[in-house]
Amino acid sequence: MLTTIILTFNEEQHIARAVESVRDVCDRFLVVDSGSTDRTCEIARELGCEVLTNPWVNYAMQFNWALEKLGDLDTWILRLDADEYVTPKLASELMQHLNALDDRVDGVFVSRRMTFLRRPIRHGGVFPVHVLRLFRLGKGRCENRWMDEHIKVSGRTEKFDGELIDDNVNSLSWWTQKHNSYASREVIDLLNLEFGFMPHDTVADLAGGQQAGVKRWIKENLYPLFPKWRRF
Repeated sequence: MLTTIILTFNEEQHIARAVESVRDVCDRFLVVDSGSTDRTCEIARELGCEVLTNPWVNYAMQFNWALEKLGDLDTWILRLDADEYVTPKLASELMQHLNALDDRVDGVFVSRRMTFLRRPIRHGGVFPVHVLRLFRLGKGRCENRWMDEHIKVSGRTEKFDGELIDDNVNSLSWWTQKHNSYASREVIDLLNLEFGFMPHDTVADLAGGQQAGVKRWIKENLYPLFPKWRRF
C-alpha cells in the first residue's frame, strides 16, 4: 500500500499535476491544507483526495501532524510537494518494486531535479539531489527543523532510479518572496545551533555517506566557524 502526503497552501496551479503523476500507483492521498483561499481544497477533493486542515507553523510540524492522522496503517509513505511531480520512470518503479523490498528496508532515496521559471537547472553541480521521500509509516519522521528538513529513518535504505521534478509555475516575485522566507527560517536553525533554545534535530552524518547527511554536517560543523563576512 502507498499513501501520498501533500501539504498545501494556495496550490491550485499545481495540485492536480502532482496527484495525477502518481494516481495509478497510489492507494490513498492525504492533503493537509493550511488555509488556502483559492480552489486547492476543492480540486483535491474532486480528485479523490482526503483533505484535512491544520494551522501552519513549519513544514516539519505539519508533515508529522499528517503522519499522526494515519494511525498505524501498514503503508509506505510518499512525501510529495504540491509543486512536484513523479516521472513515469519513478511511477513504474513504485508499482513494480516498492512492495517487493526487503522487510528490513525502511526508506528509499530518489533523485530530485528543479526548474526555474519553467527551465530545468542543468548546471552548478547540485542536481539531481538525492532525497529520502519514501518510507514505511512508523519507521520515519520529518526532522524537527525550520528549514531544509529531511525524513529520518533508522533502518536500511535503498535507492530508486526515477526522479521527482520540482516545477513551480509561479512568478519571479513569488520566487523572491519564497527565498526571503527560506533565509529567515535558515537563521532560526543557525541561531538554535549556537544558543540551543529548542531541541536540535539533524541528519548530519559523515560516516553514512548520504548526500543530505554530508551537506548537513558541513553546514553545522564547518559553516559556523567561518567569519560572518565569509558566510555567503
